[in-house]
Amino acid sequence: MFYGWIILVYLCFTHFVLLCGWLYTYGTTLSSMINEFGSTMTMASVAKTSNAFACALLALAVGWIISKYSAKLVIILGGISGTIGSAMMVWYVDTMPRYIFCCTMLLSAMATFGSGVASQAILSNWFQRKRSMVLAILLSSGAVGGFIFPALTSFLMEYTGNWRSVWVLILAGSVASIFLSILILRDRPEDMGTYPDGIKPSEPKTRADGAGAVIWKNREFMHTPIFCAIVFAYICTNFSLNCVTAYSVTTFTEKGMSLTQASMVLSIYAFVNFFTRLLSGVAMARWNPKYVYSASILLLAATCAMVPFISSPTAAYCFGALFGFSFGFTVIGPQTLVLRAFGVENFSAVSSVYITIAQLMTAAFSLFPGLIRDITGNFNLLYGFMAVSLFLGGLTIIKAGDMIPRQKGRRADEIDGGTGCCPLLR
Repeated sequence: MFYGWIILVYLCFTHFVLLCGWLYTYGTTLSSMINEFGSTMTMASVAKTSNAFACALLALAVGWIISKYSAKLVIILGGISGTIGSAMMVWYVDTMPRYIFCCTMLLSAMATFGSGVASQAILSNWFQRKRSMVLAILLSSGAVGGFIFPALTSFLMEYTGNWRSVWVLILAGSVASIFLSILILRDRPEDMGTYPDGIKPSEPKTRADGAGAVIWKNREFMHTPIFCAIVFAYICTNFSLNCVTAYSVTTFTEKGMSLTQASMVLSIYAFVNFFTRLLSGVAMARWNPKYVYSASILLLAATCAMVPFISSPTAAYCFGALFGFSFGFTVIGPQTLVLRAFGVENFSAVSSVYITIAQLMTAAFSLFPGLIRDITGNFNLLYGFMAVSLFLGGLTIIKAGDMIPRQKGRRADEIDGGTGCCPLLR
């Protein structure tokens, strides 16, 4: 069996534990945590904001560590951070300042190092022909986490009466990830004496013009239209996901639903999202990824616009299903556009920069939800803002244009008849 499949299964595990353990438990534990600490929704938003800022800065560190050392080291550091952070959540965090400290210093590293660019860079090395499908499978493990963690957290809270109980499981998973990374993980197929996809390549092909892909330097890619469009669209989708995972449970409990019913909205989102993430790999490979990505963002906008008018559990479940369906097709959109526009050689560098910029901007808006809730008494205005921003994000991707990386001896304006456009993205 091709060892790359073992790598994929393991990276799905780390994605499930180290990212979803924080992302999909925050919203469910939010109200209980605020009541225990005697705090406010705005202060809880400070924790989310500081976490987002830390994740943005750490994304740059991920790119540097991968280039200087290895992606495997990044995953191990994520497991170590998750172990310390989870232990603190169980035994140390009993005030809001301590919670903010843990979110900023440790849980941010757990999520950023334990998933994301490092995992995708490793899989991009191991797979070429099935890269879109493999990335879709990896990110689908996040949907599994979104389905399991809200329901599991709600059950443990009702069974134990303690919002910290789920962090015991995350602690065990984080410890396991450290040892499994050392034993299983390899950055490249060459480390195991094999080849990408497990297939020995034929004789190297030589290009008639002698041109080859060039590593982009000095952040030149930041001036390209497609990069700017990816950043803006990713800000919009990332902010919407953060809001839904963090505040949808509170949103629907304040509309008169029980904690179990409100948590079910997140579980339905994740259940549907799992299948659409898998389908997104097929869709991106079959059709122009730019239009698949933009269409899914526009559908997200329409879905968020529903929330102010929802007043029943059935309508809330429909929202969860539609959000899961549309968001599933956005998950590998940025990665696919980056890979096709800039090449696998530039993937880590470009991804770490666009993620950093997007997360910094997302973090800047992270106080917005809590302030809206404390000022207006509900989250309706928040979802209206999300709908407008997502609509603009979808239009930006459509209007951005395409390009390919510059090649040796050739300028971007000399490629494809002087258009600088990428045939792969048409």
